[in-house]
Amino acid sequence: MLTLTSVSAAPTCAILACHPADAEPLAALAAEANAIKKFFTDALQVHTFEGLSDALEYHKTIRLLAYLGHGDAQWKDPTTGTYVNTLGLADEDGALALLSPAVIAAHLGSFTPLNEGALDGVVLSACCTK
Repeated sequence: MLTLTSVSAAPTCAILACHPADAEPLAALAAEANAIKKFFTDALQVHTFEGLSDALEYHKTIRLLAYLGHGDAQWKDPTTGTYVNTLGLADEDGALALLSPAVIAAHLGSFTPLNEGALDGVVLSACCTK
């Protein structure tokens, strides 16, 4: 399901504000997202990685992604058994959804100008969970 908030038919900025149910209140993320929206009046806001993917597919004009959420979620590499830091994403139910950092990077990379997309940059505003 695509949940978007936008004032423009051709947004140039997307805000991924993830809120796993056990993370900080969504209101804190909303305040930060609103501060970013002051600079990007055409920004749209999504709350899941799937929603972001849908938005990037639908809106071919998104050039900047601003991530708001946890930056030190622990993802376990199934091949080595080691834990690495990754972004704390949320699924549609608000549960923590972890993806490999390489998967996130490759997926976002598929929307860059090298791959005929528009995504030029990603801004991380990630906090620690500890």
